[in-house]
Amino acid sequence: MKDIEGYKICSLSSKKLLDCGFKFKYGLGDMFDAAIQSCKEKGYFRKEYPSE
Repeated sequence: MKDIEGYKICSLSSKKLLDCGFKFKYGLGDMFDAAIQSCKEKGYFRKEYPSE
């Protein structure tokens, strides 16, 4: 992709937020747990899988 004209590496950092005293309310594990729980409640995961 470096050969593509105008290509620019993009990065995100929370350093400025943290330096200003920002505190994250939830950790990454909490977010994944909540996402999985939400998917279960909405029926996106099957309870049984067919045997092959």
